[in-house]
Amino acid sequence: MEEKDSLAVYYGKNFWTAPQGAPAQAVPVDWQFTWAGHLCRIPALYVSDAGLTLDVLLFLDSGAVRTFCKKYAGVDGERLTPLEERMLEGERPIPEASFSPRLINGLPVERAHPAASPGFPLCGANGPTPP
Repeated sequence: MEEKDSLAVYYGKNFWTAPQGAPAQAVPVDWQFTWAGHLCRIPALYVSDAGLTLDVLLFLDSGAVRTFCKKYAGVDGERLTPLEERMLEGERPIPEASFSPRLINGLPVERAHPAASPGFPLCGANGPTPP
């Protein structure tokens, strides 16, 4: 079996659905920014006829993640009191993140699938029609 260096990216595709259409073309950008005190990186944009897909990599403090996991290993989230839930959330080293913009170049966009990387329709029934 032949090994590939990278995975094909499809607009609107996630791990639970079959791909449709042609794979997107990668456009390397290597953008970096800081969000909520964490380094973030967008290595590439993936462009297809259906829309734009991107991955946002969020770099975390591995020591903080390890400490959190050790402290809460075996904790049954279903049995936490509201106070315990707030305490756990306050210590969680992974911030709640939403990178889904509402406008690109002044045109409204919508997120294709919340379980996947944000996908932004470029035109058609699910997104803005180009001028």
